[in-house]
Amino acid sequence: MSNQTTNDAKIVARFRQVEPILQKQTALRLATVRSIARFLLNGVFFQLRKFLKNLNPWLLLIVPACYVSTLGLLKDRYPIGMSYPANAIWGYEWTQQFRSGIWFPRWMENTFSGLGSPTFHFYGPMCMYALMPFTVGLKMTVSKGLLLSTMLALPVLGFGVARMTTELCSPHRRWLAGVAGTLAVMAPYAWLDIYVRGSIAEIWGIAFLPWLLAALFRSHARRDPIHRLPVVVTVALLGLCHPAVLLLAASSIVLCMLITSGSWSEVIVWFRRGMLPMLVGIALAGFYLISAVFDQKYVQVDFLNKSAGEMPTNRLLAGELGRFSTKVSEGFEGEMIPGFLVGAVAVLWVSLLLWRRGHPDGTTRSRYTVFLIGLSTISALMMTDLGKGIYELIPTFNRIQFSWRWLTVYTVAATALWAVVLLILNQPKSGTGIMRMLGWIATIWAATVSLAVIPNQIDWNPQPMREVEHLFAQTHSLRDFGDPSDSPRQISYGANVFFVDAKDKLLYLDVHEYLPLTKRNSGFPPRRFEPVEWASGQGSISNIVWRNQFRRFHVESPTGGSVLVRTTAWLAWQVDVNGDRTVGDVEGDEDGRIVVAIPPGHSDVTIRYVGTPNQRAGTLLSIVTLLGLIGFAAWAKVKPGRLYWI
Repeated sequence: MSNQTTNDAKIVARFRQVEPILQKQTALRLATVRSIARFLLNGVFFQLRKFLKNLNPWLLLIVPACYVSTLGLLKDRYPIGMSYPANAIWGYEWTQQFRSGIWFPRWMENTFSGLGSPTFHFYGPMCMYALMPFTVGLKMTVSKGLLLSTMLALPVLGFGVARMTTELCSPHRRWLAGVAGTLAVMAPYAWLDIYVRGSIAEIWGIAFLPWLLAALFRSHARRDPIHRLPVVVTVALLGLCHPAVLLLAASSIVLCMLITSGSWSEVIVWFRRGMLPMLVGIALAGFYLISAVFDQKYVQVDFLNKSAGEMPTNRLLAGELGRFSTKVSEGFEGEMIPGFLVGAVAVLWVSLLLWRRGHPDGTTRSRYTVFLIGLSTISALMMTDLGKGIYELIPTFNRIQFSWRWLTVYTVAATALWAVVLLILNQPKSGTGIMRMLGWIATIWAATVSLAVIPNQIDWNPQPMREVEHLFAQTHSLRDFGDPSDSPRQISYGANVFFVDAKDKLLYLDVHEYLPLTKRNSGFPPRRFEPVEWASGQGSISNIVWRNQFRRFHVESPTGGSVLVRTTAWLAWQVDVNGDRTVGDVEGDEDGRIVVAIPPGHSDVTIRYVGTPNQRAGTLLSIVTLLGLIGFAAWAKVKPGRLYWI
């Protein structure tokens, strides 16, 4: 009994020692649970309730507008001409590489006669990432991913214009944001970009542009440096979508900052709060933009360089507009005119109203309205023959090829001006009801002109798109090289070409935009090559491993010599032969294939894609910029008063 009593006493004593620890652990668990519950209640439920309570119900107008604008897409009616084949090729290549673990592809394996092409250097990655949720996440076809990604860009555009409108008008005029967002979703050029041109990169560029303008206005109006960050991010997103849109938007925005400033102090404010954040945004996207700009000297721009010495020919003649004629010349596409006229009416009307009555919401918003008038006017000027001298002065603009590309800027800037027209006309002392009625009639016309014009330009036949998807489904893998002696059969869709074998399996794809610079330097090389073959010498080639952006094989040769690898000799490849490394100076034959010198005996050859020097420099610039932005955001959060001069 005494032993039992002693043991019980020890247990009680040990429990009393452990009890405080257990109580602390229990209290800590309860506190953690309470903290999580409090966070979910305050940070999620109450914030969601606050968000829904403050949500502008007029923004719901954008929903039916998106539905009307995407009726054709919902029926798989996507334009097979113009940009669709190239978009499909890029989407297919990107999806295949993304699935194999390459999250930022830089090389198109199956293009340029099967030798591969650096096209991914020159087309923004954002539109390709916009496909990934559909093609990789939901395992949809590339064509379906293109359709859904395009549909997603429309509400982004609509809500962006609605957000920009809140900077032009007082917050309590909430109905204007819904009307402006609806106008943007149904804008003629937005429809044209989707249904006629099928340019997914450009439509995403248009979608991000109003967010940039809204961020610029907000940054300009506020001293808090934290408002510079949205400008940085939106500029980077715009550059990653479409460099041409970034070039047009940035150049015209900077010019408007200068010409709408009333004093040198205002110029300095715009420089600190607008131009500098835009430069930082470009640096943030440097991992793509640096190589996209500076590596172009290593390619033959097959389509664009044919008229490199000429001025852009796609212009609208201003004299014809003065005679109310729809006649166009110098290549300006007739279906572009509705969008041009919609913007012209908005610019002229709001300019007249501002001159006669002023902006009802104050000087600052009047200044931003004038800013958009200037932006629209510059864009309109560059689309007509009146801007010819500017193209001669700045040859870089020739690279955008089509002067009507300025419609990307013109559409966004002019659409928001319709909200200002309605704001002024619907004031209590604005004059007769006839003017109000005319204003609403003109607004409805601006929103519905696409319904009457654009559908006539659309090829509604979805069959070619299904044929392309069938080719993708039947494609050879990288390891299945097929029979080099088989003569490929060519299938053309617009300017883009697919090559299939005797069994109608896809062999390789070609995009007639950027082609590698070779000694032949024109067109495509022959389309029948072995993976690895002897150029000089003899021996056996074995153990070929061929993956995305990686090749490896073994060579046994008594004499040595050189072999040709079915890969374009691009400066981004690294060639290792028995440990001897060549980077950035890979030799190519006349057709552009990599030439590898082989010593006598056994050789292990490895070829890896490591990126160009400009790509590596751009990546370093992006990393440094990102770290700087993180430090800036932290400093602005902790000690905001120290940074008001920025």
